Amino acid sequence: MTYNTTMPEKIISVYCRKGHIVFEKYHKIGKGRLQKCYIDQIGQDHTNGSEKAINDLVYCLKCNPMLPVAIVSLIHGRKAYKIIQSGIRKVVT
Repeated sequence: MTYNTTMPEKIISVYCRKGHIVFEKYHKIGKGRLQKCYIDQIGQDHTNGSEKAINDLVYCLKCNPMLPVAIVSLIHGRKAYKIIQSGIRKVVT
């Protein structure tokens, strides 16, 4: 997969609101808040979201089902998670 090299890129980990790791080694491209995560850019996924259908909720496995962290969706033809901001700790780059 080729990425846009003009945008800043960071490798981050995303935690749920209670502090459990949700997405590890995600390649975030660009500045600002984390609003979506493309599934093919996630190093280790600690959810069951890759098995789910479009528009299903994704939960933190350790907090399940109290804490939804994302919604599975199709963005630009790629499967991605739309982040629910109240479900994760603030990630800004």
